[in-house]
Amino acid sequence: MSDLLMNPGVQSSLIPLFSALVVMGLIRCLPMGAHQFLGLSVLVGFLVASYVTFGLPVLVPVASGQKIVYIAIISGSLGLVAQIFLRSGRFLLLTSLFGIILSFSWIGWKKIFAPVSMDHFGALLILAGCGMAAYKVLSVRHRNVVDTNKNDDLVVLAIVSIAIALNAFMGASASIAQNSGALAASLGAIILSNWVGLTVQPGPVTRFVPLIILPALLAQIHYFTKSNMWPLALLLLAFFTGDLAHRFVPISVQKSRFMRPIIIGAINTILAIASVAMSWAFLPVAASGY
Repeated sequence: MSDLLMNPGVQSSLIPLFSALVVMGLIRCLPMGAHQFLGLSVLVGFLVASYVTFGLPVLVPVASGQKIVYIAIISGSLGLVAQIFLRSGRFLLLTSLFGIILSFSWIGWKKIFAPVSMDHFGALLILAGCGMAAYKVLSVRHRNVVDTNKNDDLVVLAIVSIAIALNAFMGASASIAQNSGALAASLGAIILSNWVGLTVQPGPVTRFVPLIILPALLAQIHYFTKSNMWPLALLLLAFFTGDLAHRFVPISVQKSRFMRPIIIGAINTILAIASVAMSWAFLPVAASGY
């Protein structure tokens, strides 16, 4: 059993997935009012995976990898505050943007205050992209959309996380890849639950956790690995695939609880493969250590 838990693939996939499913099951046993916090399962799944993989975080984090757990806790806390107190989509967006800037800046603050270079352009590109992603995810949440659409942005965020994991792995950073994979697996618990008909209405917590953790992981990739940022910029198109599906996919398929996530996932998988292929092409010879 210990050998199985030490397997990196298990640590970043099955452990966060099953941890999130268990937490959702426990919350479902509570009174109905607690069901609005089912999104906490994403945070718990990610934290359990981090503990199994890296152990307890240091009390005062110094290295960028040590800060990820604290950023995850901050993202969940901001999501809870937004879910309990904020009802306006504008305030939700502003709160998420605050979390995105905070997480990115905390990871790369030394680089940010360095002399101006192309790294700063890349940082602005990442922040602009993450802000656009937050706008798409949080604005869709407050429109009158059919019930089957509630999984769209979670599917997108999960596949983007997988693509980021693969890009990080090729950039010689297994730790970033494992964190990003764990985030995707934790989101997968809610996606699977909704897919089989166990309705989980994604709230701000569900969305804030990936939206705030991903900028931190991207900051790590940008500042501390050999990965090129342009393949990751390609992933921004993933947040528009819901509109693409709405335009070209028959209404009967769009309203299918089973087929819609598959269609959205298939479209995004094409983008993820393109991003990884581009990243592979940009890698210098012998850049990856794996």
